[in-house]
Parts: sequence; C-alpha cells; structure tokens
Amino acid sequence: MKQQASGHSQSGSYEQKNNNVVQATTAGIELGDAQLPRRPRMIGFLSTDAMRDTAPIEKELEISIEMLDQGIQAHLYSESKDDLILSAPSATAGSEEEMEKKPLEERQLRNGMEANAKAWEEQTGLQIVRPETGKIVFSKDGQSLRQAILEHHEASLAKDKKNPLVGMLTKESLKTFGYVGVQSLEDVAALVAKLDSKSQSAKLLQNIGVQVPKSYSYVAADFTSGMLNNLSNGMQYVIKADGSAGGFGVYTNENQGYSKGDLAKAIKNLLAKELLGKSFQIQQFIKGQPVGSIAVFDGNNNFRFSSFHKAIENNGKYLGTFWDKDYESQFQKTAEEIFGKMAGAPELSGLIGPIGFDAIVDDQGHLYVIEVNPRVTGATPIPFLRERLEHIKEIQGQDFEIYSAYLDINVMFGQKFFQNSDLLTQCIQDVCDHFNSSEKVLILPQGITPTIMSKVLFVNDTPDGQVRTKFLERTKQELTDEEQNKREK
Repeated sequence: MKQQASGHSQSGSYEQKNNNVVQATTAGIELGDAQLPRRPRMIGFLSTDAMRDTAPIEKELEISIEMLDQGIQAHLYSESKDDLILSAPSATAGSEEEMEKKPLEERQLRNGMEANAKAWEEQTGLQIVRPETGKIVFSKDGQSLRQAILEHHEASLAKDKKNPLVGMLTKESLKTFGYVGVQSLEDVAALVAKLDSKSQSAKLLQNIGVQVPKSYSYVAADFTSGMLNNLSNGMQYVIKADGSAGGFGVYTNENQGYSKGDLAKAIKNLLAKELLGKSFQIQQFIKGQPVGSIAVFDGNNNFRFSSFHKAIENNGKYLGTFWDKDYESQFQKTAEEIFGKMAGAPELSGLIGPIGFDAIVDDQGHLYVIEVNPRVTGATPIPFLRERLEHIKEIQGQDFEIYSAYLDINVMFGQKFFQNSDLLTQCIQDVCDHFNSSEKVLILPQGITPTIMSKVLFVNDTPDGQVRTKFLERTKQELTDEEQNKREK
C-alpha cells in the first residue's frame, strides 16, 4: 500500500478482463472498454445509490424516493460533449395540470444548465456540457432516472457506445450498464456496500485501528428496550438509520445526544413513524467540530489524498462544506493515516473510486470517524476544483490560488434565472466587482434547478462570508414576492 502524489494527476486505471477498465477520479468511476476513446461519456448519477434503505428518507421528507434522483449534481463533472441523463422535472407527476407544466420546466432546466455552464467557463475555463454542445437526456413520463439511464445505455450500445461515469459503484449500477458477471467489479461493489453500511463500516474501521465512537447495531423488527441495558449511563448517543445518507435518518436531541434514559422512548417513537428502516445504529455522541476527508483509491491498494474539510451541519443535517488551506494542513497527516489503514486492510483489497469519511474532532483535537462515504459526495466539488487549479490559472492569471472554499447547498434561484441564462453571470459579475480583494473571488454554481434548492461554491470568500452574503442578497432581488415568501418559510 502506498499513497500516490497529490495534485492534478489522476489515479491509474484498474485493468479487467475483456478490455474492461475502471478509471477512478474524484469526479466518479468511469466504466468502459479499453479499445474505445475515453470521451465523450454517458453520465448518470443516482442519489438513491447511497441509500440502501430508502424508507426512512421517504417518511422523513414525505416524498417518493424518485424525487431525489434528479441527476443534476453530475452536471459539474461533465465535459462539453458528454451525454447527461436527468430526471424530467415532472416525470413522476400524476395530475394533468402538473404534466402540462413539464415542457416549460424542461426549458427552464435547460436554461439553468446553460447559465451554469457559462458561469464555469467564464471563471475557470472548464467546459461542462450545455444543451447545444452535448446531449441532455430527460426521463420520460412516469419513468425513473434509473430506467432512463438504462434505456439510454441500451440505445448507445446499438449506436455510439460511450463509457458510463457513475458516482458510486454498486451492484445496481453494474446491472444498469451491463457489467453483471464481471467478478472483479462485483467484488468492488461488495466492498462499497460494506463501507456504506454504518454498522459494518464501524466494525471494520475498529478492527483496522481507526478511532471510532462506540457503536451498537440493531434490527428494527427484533428491537426491545432491554437491549439497551449494556449501554453506559454517563454517555450521550445518536440514533442512525443504517441505510441512510446525507444526514437523513440521523436523529439527535437538539444538537446534543440522547441520554441512556431517553433512548428507549426516542427509538420507540422513531420506529412507530417508520423512520429507522430495517436496521439502525446507536452511536456514542461526540461533541466537537464535524469534518470530512476524501481520497481516491485506484484498485491496487493505493490512494491519493484529495481534501480535508469542515462540515456545516445543524442537528445532524448536512448544510454545506467549508475548506481552508490552513485547517486542512492541521489534519492531512491524520487523514492520510486513516486512508492508509483502509488501503492496507486485506478485507478492502481492490477498493476503487472516491472514498470519503465523516468524522468529529473533539475539544481535545482527537478525531473520531463516524461513517464512510464510498462515493462522490456533496463535498466533492471542492477537491474537484482544486485539482484543476493550473487550468483555472489560464483564465484567472498565474498568481491565482485557492485559499478557501465554501459550498452552500441551500441557495434558491427564482424563475427569472431560468428565463434569462445571462442573469446568473450578471449577478456573479456584480458581486465579484464589488470586492476589490488581492485574492480573486469565484462564485460557481454546481447546478441550478427551478424545482429544488441549488448548490453554489464560493471560492476565496472573506472570513466572515461577505461574498456569499452579498450574492444571496443579489439573487434575492430577482425573486418575486411569492418566491421571497417561500424562501423565508
């Protein structure tokens, strides 16, 4: 096991039989054929791949799980001539009125993607797919995003086969792209599933010497309050649905843990509401700063460190990511040691793809890993951008550096932004012109949509977030009264 050099270079390829290759990068895992050109690609990211048990999030949000699979988060990781498969805004809508809105919403989404691509090209020089250069494929009426990806892939096989890019290597994604029976890939998918399980990953990390909070696993159908007797009285605890992701299915007591005495009542209430799924975990509550780290594993027991960052959370819910060069330097060695133990573990041999972990740094500076994320995550845009620094310097100047980055995942863009694709870049320019800083500022949307909250990356903001505040104020000016009321709620 060894660490590969950090920087712009990408991990090596993982050779398979029958000319199949897997290329692991921060942006995901590219499946393909070694005899084919590596570009353009077919991109389809499924949020639900990260949720082995979708029932808790469906109950918590009171929506169909298909509504979470928009696919728009993959826009950032595309290139100009790729095929990008998305869920149509009203694909699962049932009423006649909602279905009539669909053509309009699709046009709005295309305009949003045009604005998004324009913002990235003007500030970074990176050319991501836009409606007129690549192929934007929407799911059909009543069709899930997974079904749309499968249909497009099958059509591609008969015409212009393109290598698929996935955010997470699962048995389902292998099935979707026709890689069933490729044993080496199925073995990797099994490793990914093991790491994605909160209960299994906690045991595995503990066995290889990684510091984790005390964790206890339960099957929902078999649970009785008597099973809590072996827990310590003096500790506080967090309750987690085992198959959840993104902070959903994680329950704390108003940003504190539950006492042992409160646990039984809380669990009984959550089980009655079907919010814990088939299995769940009770984990020791560690007070401190939520953090995370990302590396890329190449399938040959090597890894490349990518990022260490702070997680912005409230009551266990993920709200964004903050990366700072100085803060990363304090914990990079610790993170590399953790990834090194994972790369050296025989039970994880052959692991490939972007692998992250969430952790807590307590008041004494000790780091506890609370779960593993074997996939592209909400924090990935930051290392993805940093790896392209030399390319960005061609636009921003050779003295440009990235000192900090803040990813806000709850930015609302009103309808005006989807009627005029120039409005977004105009707002960005207005804000950037306002700050005459020696450190150039970038404002980069990950993908703006008319139906859900959008994500925006703020690079080299002031310590007190003045650029972000100014941008949110500027975009708010473009909201209608109705949209402003919705935002305030």
